Amino acid sequence: MFGDMTLGFSRQPFEFCDDPEIQVSEFLSKFNAIFTLNQDTLLEAKYFGTLKQKPFIAGGGIYSPNYADAYRPGIIRALDTLAYGSLANRINLFKPEPEPFILKPDLQPYFKLHGSADFQVGARETMLILGGNKPERINKQPLLRWYHELFRRHLEIPDARLMVIGYSFGDPHINEIIINGVKCGLRLFIIDLAGVDVIGRRSNISPDNVSLLKNSVIGASRRPLSMTFGGEDMIEFRKINRFFRSARMDVTYHPAF
Repeated sequence: MFGDMTLGFSRQPFEFCDDPEIQVSEFLSKFNAIFTLNQDTLLEAKYFGTLKQKPFIAGGGIYSPNYADAYRPGIIRALDTLAYGSLANRINLFKPEPEPFILKPDLQPYFKLHGSADFQVGARETMLILGGNKPERINKQPLLRWYHELFRRHLEIPDARLMVIGYSFGDPHINEIIINGVKCGLRLFIIDLAGVDVIGRRSNISPDNVSLLKNSVIGASRRPLSMTFGGEDMIEFRKINRFFRSARMDVTYHPAF
């Protein structure tokens, strides 16, 4: 399935319009770090390498880090990829590098909290966290334990902000980290067709924590990204980009389509 997805990605454009000021890659480059629960390799194929095309000035501000490129910390190429057959023919495979894991300066870290289709462990296993008992399975993987600890640390930084894109708040172990961050002052911006209401749709969050999370929201958008970055709604585009330079409350509600 992941091999087929990779082939499909390779034949589709990544950007929704040609205007250089409304580029998904430009938008992504503004984050200090990217954490994802996705396990495909879309960003690796389409986003990685795009920052090399921009002028690099070391030492950007807190909301404009100006990285030289994006990368995935803690992994190296796995050379024994033939064990994966057709998947290896479509996706370059990687494995955890020897500990201790370290972050590289001037590069934007991209963390895959539930593993990835191209993460190899052992001779014939991929590091994919699916189904139940996710915390227990994550704790068995030193790389993923490190990723989650960094996720926690990022969200507990004073005045930290988290933009949540397309997450349904369905994973209790992820919700716990976000809630702890909010208790430390974290502010949220939600991009979801349900808007802020997505926070209360799952029963795994108590009413008190639903209120806590909603009170931490500084902005929300119900627009699909294809419209926001397709040049159809510059008001929504500018609203989302204010996330990087202001803490004002900024919520609007639009039809989902």
